[in-house]
Amino acid sequence: KKSSTSQQQQQQQQQQQQLTTTTADPAESDRKCRADGRTVASYDPSAQQQSAMMKQQKQLRAIAAQRESMDVEWSRRGEEFVNLAAAGLFDRLLVAHNKNALDINYVTRKLGMTALMASAANGHDRIVQYLVKLGADLDQRDSRGWTAVMLAARSGHERIVEYLVRRGADVTMYTMHQLSVKTVLRKPEISEALHRGLASRMDGSRRASGEHSAAVESAHLRRRQNK
Repeated sequence: KKSSTSQQQQQQQQQQQQLTTTTADPAESDRKCRADGRTVASYDPSAQQQSAMMKQQKQLRAIAAQRESMDVEWSRRGEEFVNLAAAGLFDRLLVAHNKNALDINYVTRKLGMTALMASAANGHDRIVQYLVKLGADLDQRDSRGWTAVMLAARSGHERIVEYLVRRGADVTMYTMHQLSVKTVLRKPEISEALHRGLASRMDGSRRASGEHSAAVESAHLRRRQNK
């Protein structure tokens, strides 16, 4: 019996030693491995940070490439829009604008022209009126300082000159070479159109002022009657 008991005790001690070896301190194991000349694979937080940074940079490059692609496409559509205005293709211009929601005042890269300038210079009345009603900038300058009304006057499109002036185009602006609407007039008909536009604009201002005064006077009268 004593012999069997001692054998059981020896077995229990061996099991405890095995458990102690298995659950040994990692630092102690590391020291032992180093003492034996073996390398130890340990956790490196800087490697994980570097991986995260590389992933973020990759995402940023993808976003930048997408934005550049969108800018190129936007410019292509804008250039096409101005070309349609220059060619007088009203129906196609209408479709392009409604489909792509383009900036009505898009400026071309080469000459700095807008669709209004292009259509005014080429005498396309319908497109000019359409763009103005949409809120096109009447006094936007191209790369040489020319405006839509200047280009229309130089090209001899009297109806467009009269219309733009009547709608409020500035006739006092100058180009880079100190040219104005009045100095680029090539036909007496254009000069007459300019004066008609200015007269119509003044009449409109007077009517608006008269209507405003009448409205104010009517309001005063109603207040007096209520008292």
